[in-house]
Amino acid sequence: MSSPTPPPPPPQGPDEQSGAVPPPPPPGAVPPPPPGAPGQPEWSGQPQPPAYWQQPVYGQPGYGQPPAYGQWQPQQNASKGSGLAITALVLAILALLMCWIPIVNLFAALLAVVALVLGVIGFVRARKGNAGGKGMAAGAMIISVIALVGVIVVNVLFGALLDSAGDAIEDAADGNTSQSDDQQEAAAEAAPLGTQADVGDYTVSVDRVVLDATDQIAAANEFNEPAEGQYVLVSVTATYEGDETGTPWLDLDVQLAGSDHRMYSTSTCSATLESELSAEPDLQAGGTATGDVCFDVPPAALDGATIAVEESFSFDDEEAEYWQVQ
Repeated sequence: MSSPTPPPPPPQGPDEQSGAVPPPPPPGAVPPPPPGAPGQPEWSGQPQPPAYWQQPVYGQPGYGQPPAYGQWQPQQNASKGSGLAITALVLAILALLMCWIPIVNLFAALLAVVALVLGVIGFVRARKGNAGGKGMAAGAMIISVIALVGVIVVNVLFGALLDSAGDAIEDAADGNTSQSDDQQEAAAEAAPLGTQADVGDYTVSVDRVVLDATDQIAAANEFNEPAEGQYVLVSVTATYEGDETGTPWLDLDVQLAGSDHRMYSTSTCSATLESELSAEPDLQAGGTATGDVCFDVPPAALDGATIAVEESFSFDDEEAEYWQVQ
């Protein structure tokens, strides 16, 4: 009985047949698992070259090979941290838009401070190479500073305007306001008493001025209180030249321009008069009314004072006409 024939040895590759030792794998290459390992195909009887000799897929760099010339490589830090710079820039722009609105710009100042802080942080990080958006961070800092300056300027101007308006309201409540340059120039060219002048739809003349009308005011009504300064009584004649109905005491504003460069209105005098202009009826075209108005003025303001008549609610100082008091 003959012994069984042993199986033939497995076929040898080219290197094994020649006795040559295959070269070692490139640095970093993972050696292939031995045949028969889990997940590996069964040996088919055909020689297989080592895994580290496999050619890379077309378009993909092999192990240890540099990328092809001109191939795009992602920049890891190009946009890292840009969100901080973008946020700072957006807040700075909002602050700049709102800094010109009084009161609202207080919130704009807060936005500008936050944007400035974020812009500084973003700029420093970009300088160190840890983030992008260096230009946006720098722009945010510049715009934030401009917004803060705008808030300060607007608030200063707005505060000055409020102070001026408050002073004007207080003066108006007292019945006297400061004279403008135009008013002072016009008062210097005042016409003599009795001279007629056109004021709006009226032909007006100031006929008489009593600089110390204490006795006349006291005689007009026993309940009239003494003047805080000095009573001045002025007689005015107005002829209506309009097409409709005229009311002289409403249509005309009579004031006393004092030598202290202040304008005194008839609201300074609350005394009852014998012949008040406000008691005259409405006028048709060609109708004439004559009546008195009074003022309570500091005596020191009467030396060189003049009487001004202009349309009520007129904002043009040059439209007023002036008469001398003597």
